[in-house]
Amino acid sequence: MLKAFITESDTLYFNSETFTLSTSIDDLNNNIKKENDYSILKKVVINISNNCNLSCTYCYADGGNYGMMNQLMNIDTADKIIDQLVSRRIQCIKRLILFGGEPFLNIDLFVYIIEKLSKNIEIQKIETVTNGTILNKKVEMMINNYHPFLTVSLDGPQLIHDKLRGKGSHRRTLNFIQYLKEIDYENFEVASTYTRMHQILGFQKRGYL
Repeated sequence: MLKAFITESDTLYFNSETFTLSTSIDDLNNNIKKENDYSILKKVVINISNNCNLSCTYCYADGGNYGMMNQLMNIDTADKIIDQLVSRRIQCIKRLILFGGEPFLNIDLFVYIIEKLSKNIEIQKIETVTNGTILNKKVEMMINNYHPFLTVSLDGPQLIHDKLRGKGSHRRTLNFIQYLKEIDYENFEVASTYTRMHQILGFQKRGYL
């Protein structure tokens, strides 16, 4: 489901089309750091959703599918990824990033990966990026049980946000942020994409939210 991405130092990406690690075995071995006899990966990024429920005008991911089919990762693919990590005797992942598309479209697999990986590998931090328009019991339970660091996309006032992301999306994203505030959830940030529309309407890069 992922195109080939250039990996950063100490970063492991997955190619779910071939169900293999996107780095070579030699590269993987070079990226494993021995600390207190642990095999540690600084970051693992898994794309669980080649789909999105919005159509942002500036989307670099072609509407969430990266120019491929709209589809969600299934359990079989996730199991192959997890099995590869376990077979490499990885004992710790400092940052597990689950993303898309919109990852909460695949919330069942989101939780499945966390639960199954955690049985064999220590996960120090879970992260994801969401448009904040999907808030249901499953999402609420995941947030409360696993406390991921959330990056919530909000492009400013309703006039701009809805024009860029779709009518009604601003209200739904604000509802999501309000929910986080109501449960005193502090493990999140709000991120915005600054566009030509912001400039035309006189909004500066800082402080326009």
